Amino acid sequence: MNRISKKLKSQSGASLIIALVLLLVCVMVGSVILSSAAGNADKMRKREAEQQEYLALSSAAELIRTSLGGTVYSAWENNTVYQCYGYYDWMSPEKHTDVADVCDEMTYENNDDAGLKADIADVVYTAYRSHTKYYAPTIVPSEIEKEFTVSSADTDIPDVKVKMIFNTQTYGTIFYLTIAENAVSDYALTLRFNPVVISPNKGSVDEQIEYKPNSDKHLVLEIVKTDEGDEEHEVERGFDVTIYTLNTTVTYDSGTITKGVTTNA
Repeated sequence: MNRISKKLKSQSGASLIIALVLLLVCVMVGSVILSSAAGNADKMRKREAEQQEYLALSSAAELIRTSLGGTVYSAWENNTVYQCYGYYDWMSPEKHTDVADVCDEMTYENNDDAGLKADIADVVYTAYRSHTKYYAPTIVPSEIEKEFTVSSADTDIPDVKVKMIFNTQTYGTIFYLTIAENAVSDYALTLRFNPVVISPNKGSVDEQIEYKPNSDKHLVLEIVKTDEGDEEHEVERGFDVTIYTLNTTVTYDSGTITKGVTTNA
């Protein structure tokens, strides 16, 4: 009877259970700590990646703004008017007809630039050719879209995808910048350039006029009085030439950067 009572009062089994419970609690606490640490590490890595992406976007936007901001693109067209066209049925060399001419590219400061300025110059020229007054204008779409990628020499900086939308009516230019691929953030930037366009019309005060009096020489048949009477002779005569020139300039502002992709004009 005493032996049974001692066994009932024994605490050795309870101590073992308490130890197991304590061990389980420690394991659970350790697991929570490890999970928290791993989560914080993931957050840190994501935050660092987001910072790299924002740095890539802002750097690309500044690069484009520095390159294009303040650029002045220039172009010209002219119309050469020959006075001889309205005179005489016969002349040598043959009488001229009026001739319209246009430049074959936009010019700008440092015209040998092979970078973004040159690429934009091609687009601006395409739009310009649809606005000529003397030279026959061409038909172009209302918008021209181009896409390119801006890459950094630093491999830790992600590539930036750039979509350019150019308005051929206003020459306004918008760049949408996003991370090229595998982005961890939804960062995006919009870079907008608003131009000032000076494009005079025919007959305006800004049209340049160059007169070249008697600069166009022709032989013409005229009646010349002689002792023997009126005779038809070849006589050299000088005719005036007038050149009308329209100079167009497209001047971009310094550009405005906004967060997100904004589509308002």
